[in-house]
Amino acid sequence: MRASEQQAQSRSPPFTSRVALATGTLLIAIASHSVRETARDALFLGGLPAASLPYAYLIIACGAILVGVANRFLLDRVSHRLLLVGTLVSATGVDLLFWQISARPSAETLFALYAWTGLLATAITMQLWLHLAEVFDVEESKRAFPLIAAGGLVGAALGSALSGALLFFVDTHDLLLASGGLLLVASCVASALPARDGAAADGEEELRRSAGLAATLCSSYPLRITLLAVSVAVLATGIDFVFKHTVAASVPSEMLGRVFAWIHTAINSAALLFELVVASWALRRLGVTRTLMILPCALLVAVQCFVAMPALFTAMAQKFVDGTLRPSLHQAGTEVLFQPLSPQTRNTVKTLVESLGKRGGQALASLGILVASGLQVDLRWIALGLMPVAGASLVASLGLRRDYIERFRERLSGLAEEARVRLPRLDLHSLEALVANLSSPDDSQVLAAIDLLERYRRTSLVPPLLLYHPSVPVVLRALELFRNGSHPFLEGILHRLLEHSDEDVRSASLDALVATGSADVPLERMLRGDPSAKVRSTAVVALASRRADDGDLITFVRGLLANGTPEERVAVARSLPRLPGALAAPLARETLAGAAAPVAKALAFALAQESSLPASSLSASSLSADWDPVLIDLIARRDTRAAARVALVGRGAAGLRALETALDDPETDPVIRRHLPRSIHRFGSARAAEILMRNLEGAPLGVHFKILRGLGRMRTDDPDLEVDEALVEREAGLAMDRAVEMLGLRVACFLWAGAHPGPDAGRSLLGRMLADEEARSLERSFRALHVLDPKAEFDAIFETLHAGNAERAEGLELVRHLVPEDLRDGLLALTSRDAAAAKLERACRQRALAPVSDLVPLLPSEPAEDSSWITPELLQVLERCVDRLRDDPDPVLREVARCAFGRERSASPVARAEAR
Repeated sequence: MRASEQQAQSRSPPFTSRVALATGTLLIAIASHSVRETARDALFLGGLPAASLPYAYLIIACGAILVGVANRFLLDRVSHRLLLVGTLVSATGVDLLFWQISARPSAETLFALYAWTGLLATAITMQLWLHLAEVFDVEESKRAFPLIAAGGLVGAALGSALSGALLFFVDTHDLLLASGGLLLVASCVASALPARDGAAADGEEELRRSAGLAATLCSSYPLRITLLAVSVAVLATGIDFVFKHTVAASVPSEMLGRVFAWIHTAINSAALLFELVVASWALRRLGVTRTLMILPCALLVAVQCFVAMPALFTAMAQKFVDGTLRPSLHQAGTEVLFQPLSPQTRNTVKTLVESLGKRGGQALASLGILVASGLQVDLRWIALGLMPVAGASLVASLGLRRDYIERFRERLSGLAEEARVRLPRLDLHSLEALVANLSSPDDSQVLAAIDLLERYRRTSLVPPLLLYHPSVPVVLRALELFRNGSHPFLEGILHRLLEHSDEDVRSASLDALVATGSADVPLERMLRGDPSAKVRSTAVVALASRRADDGDLITFVRGLLANGTPEERVAVARSLPRLPGALAAPLARETLAGAAAPVAKALAFALAQESSLPASSLSASSLSADWDPVLIDLIARRDTRAAARVALVGRGAAGLRALETALDDPETDPVIRRHLPRSIHRFGSARAAEILMRNLEGAPLGVHFKILRGLGRMRTDDPDLEVDEALVEREAGLAMDRAVEMLGLRVACFLWAGAHPGPDAGRSLLGRMLADEEARSLERSFRALHVLDPKAEFDAIFETLHAGNAERAEGLELVRHLVPEDLRDGLLALTSRDAAAAKLERACRQRALAPVSDLVPLLPSEPAEDSSWITPELLQVLERCVDRLRDDPDPVLREVARCAFGRERSASPVARAEAR
């Protein structure tokens, strides 16, 4: 995490303070809206017929588009908080204006008041929730948004109750004075809201990253959110019209204000109760997308009831379901949907959803109601038309899960993807430029041109005359290119280079000349007459390749490897792979026993090069099976491991068989065995996956982890590669069980130390080892899950769980959606930042593992200094945990535990009683 981000987070107020300020702002603002809404509904239906409602809906829908555009324009220029406070203060003055002119309102005034109430609610809620999306990350939003939404419902209930109480003493239009006063109070609370983290640093970058409104509209995720908003808005508008039309026909006009006030109070109180009891639990347990399916299903049932029995009771039931679920459960879930989006995209999509989505749906419903009213359609048929809309909203909710998870994957993709560079296409002008660079006086340009021509497989355009270049690096690079070449004049040039002043050039020229298969190679002369040991070593190896039965030469090679200078040993090691394997492999193994790093690296690099070459005149094959033991030994060394793996992969099926034999052999050195799975996975074949799967069960912990990593990489490269999913899922569960067990034993060691004070005797070291093994086991579980579903990128998810708060929250959200149910709660418990005892209690709810699970009900809430927390039952379980540590399968952990607690098992409770 960048330093600026850390500083911004350090300045951020505590979580409870942010929640309290946000809840207070929304509570007072919604209370003001409820008071204003009661006055609006009573004045409108008291002065105009209910058939005028669709026109008011249309005015709100059209005005919402303008509000959205203005809001989007201002968000790019001022902060969210400043815009929200400015809106609240300005709205106070508008409320006071309506209070003045609504004592004797005209039809235009009533329509303006109705539209003002809806548009103001849209602007305030949109601005507030956009700001809160910047203040809370996705993990905090799961806890905060239901509480903040509950505050809005409290405000709605209080506002409705306040309206009903005030109407006993004042006229209906006087409620607008009260709503204006509440808005002024809300602006004071909103001014104390925290500013968004990192706004100043990230604003310009986000503006540059924004793809524009057109690109945002083309994305499936915003479109699905918008479709859901449209369908829910159509449902809400239709239900609101049916409800108000039924109430206006059943209640005297002078009683409308009080009736609406008390109905809204009852609905808002029920919504508040639902929010506090159900909403937060549903978001955490069901997930966001499943939670959003509840409202469409409930409304579908409520609409069917009204269609079957159209009456005031069923109309109120529809309104009750909508008013209870939509502002509580559905609102909180919808706000969480915006969390995976970047701030700039979030502003655009939020505006789109509020203006085109919610208000566009309101406009569609209004037009439909106007058409139905013109045709004098019964309310039952209007309700019947809402049923397919409920079905459409359910479909939109079903399709959100995949896109919601994909957005988080895109945010985390930087942890799992590597850049892939593609060569541009080589045209005629580029080709001419490359060939021209071969004559450049700058050596770097010549070398770059050679490299590029080789990558484009145009080495035939490199002239052999380049071997006469004055630069030694250029000549050596050209010799490497012309090895095994077939140019008609190459042999003569190589003969001349045998007289070059540089020993590296002479050695490489002799090597290339032998590789051409020429019969006229002065090996004897170079062996006896060249002053360079490196050239003589090359000549010796070349002679040995032609006279493999010559004992004198073999003795000389062994002598160079054993007693030569470091340069001589490196030169011979570099040439050994070109000898017959039966002759050179035993010499190589003898050399590796005490070889220095340069010699071993030269041998490994030469083996890797030789494995990629076709059979030559120096050997019957590029690499024979005699070299397999040498390559297996080279895997154990860090500096030669990569080259040895390249050589084994170059041997194809034979190399894979050699690795399989070494992995299956229990006598294989554990140091070598631990690195074999990574070598096998590089073959990337179904056979390689089968070998790794067969060795997964029962493998030592270090090898087991390497097998999972190898399988994970293979599945990442080829997701269609078949694996035994049941076995891998079982391994994920076993790894998680191991992590839970290590956590429980760590808690037991802490309690044991408190019950048996004394010298440390290695207990602190044991605690650190248990914590390390817990972390490794947890990673093994995620590695296994990655093998099961490589597209989910569980390796990247695991990395985010150790990152900053925002990245960690996104990783936890993906765990909730992607991990199988039988592992989800356990992994969430192990990755939480709770105390060890609390984590153990949560983890053991899903995975009961004796004896650590027996420890949970006996855990003291707070160990007291007087040892009153130590009970016989607790001591008995602690002794069982200690005995379990003495028999741990990890030999190092087992030995440290025996040093910390003694090698003998604890006496039984009966024996201790007899001793006392």
